[in-house]
Amino acid sequence: MANEIDYRAVRREVEKQLKFRKMAGRFTFAAVNTILFVIFSVIALSATSSAGMSESVQSAVMLLWSGYLVATVFHLIAPIFDLKSVEDNMRKEIVGRVIGAEMLKLDADEAVETSQKRKNTYGLSDDGELEIIETPDADAAVDPVDAEIKRALRR
Repeated sequence: MANEIDYRAVRREVEKQLKFRKMAGRFTFAAVNTILFVIFSVIALSATSSAGMSESVQSAVMLLWSGYLVATVFHLIAPIFDLKSVEDNMRKEIVGRVIGAEMLKLDADEAVETSQKRKNTYGLSDDGELEIIETPDADAAVDPVDAEIKRALRR
């Protein structure tokens, strides 16, 4: 037993290292994207500020610059979703939603079961046992007191 590999420990370590590598890769990608954004912004703004550029070309460069800015912001926000606290909150929310859906399914099953029970009229027999009182129409609502009186008259 001492020579066996603890596969659960191996899996936990692999998941931990994988998550670290993914996080490091995302932050590196976001940092490189931000640096490139700053470099291209300086180039674009210096080129458009020269007197030889038309207004339409300056507008096109600004439109591209704003699109790149939005993409960079999204790259900076994306690694936040890989943080353990954010992942735990998401997991709790999903678990709550799934458990709630399962509880609703159980309530629906119990409602069908109780509706079947309510279609029957029950009464106590002479020896104290619970028995179903036969009615000609199971769908018709029968007052239990009336059913008990009819049963007593039949004796």
